[in-house]
Amino acid sequence: MAGQLGSNRNDSEPQRSLGQDSVSRQGRAMDKGHIMSFLEQTIWTVLGYGVMPFIFLSGFVAVAVTCCVLLNAFGVQSAEK
Repeated sequence: MAGQLGSNRNDSEPQRSLGQDSVSRQGRAMDKGHIMSFLEQTIWTVLGYGVMPFIFLSGFVAVAVTCCVLLNAFGVQSAEK
């Protein structure tokens, strides 16, 4: 006990890593060494790169709309030339 100062671990309980615990709770069984097939990897790559422009453009649109709504809400007028 002298060498275990500050240790709260109970030796009778098996230790599990957080990753294993969360996987077992969610009911998803996946091998540790699961490797995607070439087809799976290609599909996820195409989907990922295909959706990126939509994500970026929708972010820009959301920021622009939010700014316009806030400017109108505070009564800011456009600059006259």
